[in-house]
Amino acid sequence: MKPKILLMPDVPGWAFDFCAREIMHHLGDKYDFELRYINAKTNGKKSIAPKAGEFDLVFRFIYYVVGATKHIPKKELLTSIRGEASVRNAPKHFTEAVMTTTYNSISVVAWRLADLMPKKCCPIFYTPNGVDTDLFRPAGDARRDEFTIGFAGNSRHPANKGVRQIVQAASAAGVELIAADRKIRWIPHYEMPAFYNRIDAYVCFSKSEGSSNTIREASACGRPVITTDVGDAADVVLHGKTGLIIDRNVDALIEAINTLKNDLDLCRAMGAAAREHMVAGYDWREAVKNYDKWFTFALNNKGD
Repeated sequence: MKPKILLMPDVPGWAFDFCAREIMHHLGDKYDFELRYINAKTNGKKSIAPKAGEFDLVFRFIYYVVGATKHIPKKELLTSIRGEASVRNAPKHFTEAVMTTTYNSISVVAWRLADLMPKKCCPIFYTPNGVDTDLFRPAGDARRDEFTIGFAGNSRHPANKGVRQIVQAASAAGVELIAADRKIRWIPHYEMPAFYNRIDAYVCFSKSEGSSNTIREASACGRPVITTDVGDAADVVLHGKTGLIIDRNVDALIEAINTLKNDLDLCRAMGAAAREHMVAGYDWREAVKNYDKWFTFALNNKGD
């Protein structure tokens, strides 16, 4: 019988949900998964709160919603740290007492997040996000005459995505900005490849990230990325080869935009290299192997 694992992302149709579904798709032959959303409204009449012993493991994607899993013993409970801001803004959730008595083990989506954990902590595993390189792929070079940059995400996210500064830099550099802002208009996941294929370069100007999906998606679509050094950006973006990693100030962003705008051959070469980099090392088929290692450890280290 396959081990039963409950996956608990926050809401449907967003980053954690996509991750959960990739895990289920690629590891479903080894584990018996069930999906429940922490936002109870999305579960209909079904209670989201699992019972102790109902599953072999319960994986809560976000750490700070305790109510739904308060009865789950340490040996069964997993969580993940998916952004720097989450740790810095809620230190009480990351004390040695919490991290040694609450969870079987945890995962981080970027290694730098492990450095923010207390010295005494439950075992930590590395589970970076992947990307569906079959869905996110180049679709020709149907870009406009005007150089275009893009941003995708939630402009009101507490991690501060820097949208105001991106708008300012786009204006100063004389380029068009196309935004897929969740707070303005929802774009279904399957339509996002078309968004990336409309732009020349993608910009991430966040103050905090974990393992950015948008950087991976834009790269997989053959678009160079301009990004601040947040989360695992320095691993995903090879500076000078697949994109540009910059300091978090508007002048640096303007300079980076102009670098790509004024050398379209460089821009396209970086985009092609970005696509190759995603296919070779960041496809979900490879990324889920890290979750498999983590689940295997957790199942074998329950202290029964």
